[in-house]
Amino acid sequence: MRVLTVAVLVACSGPQPRPPKGEVAVSFEGRVENGPFRFGKDDLARLPRHGFKAVSPFTGKEAKFEGLAVTAILADVLELAKGGDTAVFHGQGGYAAPVPIAALRQLRPVLADKVDGVSVGEWRRDAAPLQLAWPNVEQPGIDSDPRMRWWWVAGVRKVEIQNWIATYGRALRVPQGSSDEARLGAEAISVSCIGCHMVRGVGGTRGPELKNAAVRRDPRAFTARMREHLAKASGMESAPETSSVAARQIAAFFHAVDLAGTRPEEEVQPPELPALPPPVPDDYGPRI
Repeated sequence: MRVLTVAVLVACSGPQPRPPKGEVAVSFEGRVENGPFRFGKDDLARLPRHGFKAVSPFTGKEAKFEGLAVTAILADVLELAKGGDTAVFHGQGGYAAPVPIAALRQLRPVLADKVDGVSVGEWRRDAAPLQLAWPNVEQPGIDSDPRMRWWWVAGVRKVEIQNWIATYGRALRVPQGSSDEARLGAEAISVSCIGCHMVRGVGGTRGPELKNAAVRRDPRAFTARMREHLAKASGMESAPETSSVAARQIAAFFHAVDLAGTRPEEEVQPPELPALPPPVPDDYGPRI
């Protein structure tokens, strides 16, 4: 009876992590039941996999990306804890891209370890061990989302499941009574800036933390620096210029935050995804 009880408890407790085989290639942490889950290089072939053709914003060229089927792993290999609605992909040099799990389920990206049949590191050195890639050839409409180019994350080693409101929502709160410019500034930061820079303690560490002091010191210089900053910092020639209007909106956000101090604030909700074509049928292959 005791053995049966233990077996039932184990069965009801959800998926359990296994020791990684080989050097750890990627981990799934944060709001994951029984986590973290760490997978070694020798585990990758046994995980759900998928492949598609896509055009990388780094190279501008079409290639075949093959790797871990992120959606299938989140559904079949591990179990998300309550409140986990955002996956933060930690990549090369402190870059950290927050992606709604709803977008992962809808668009089915891969963490590619192979590109055109060769290792992802041979394709681009800084892309190893895993490159987050999106099916923009199969589903060309997804590039209309301005966040998409920033969701191509090179050098992914950790996927952290978080709750948007508890983390990014708090960091991007716009104080009550703030101007429309400040609200638009929060949106611009969430799309283009927070992957590289921390804002109020949340975000990437590739660049310095963003604060009002840097903007207030010389607003004109800030606007001039921002114009070509995205292309230079990302290495993407296709990255858009930051207009003087957008730079002013970002400055307005930080000014509003400084003025508000510790006043009660309202939360920023994650923006809705644009309507996209229905997903193609599953072809993930074997499950663990």
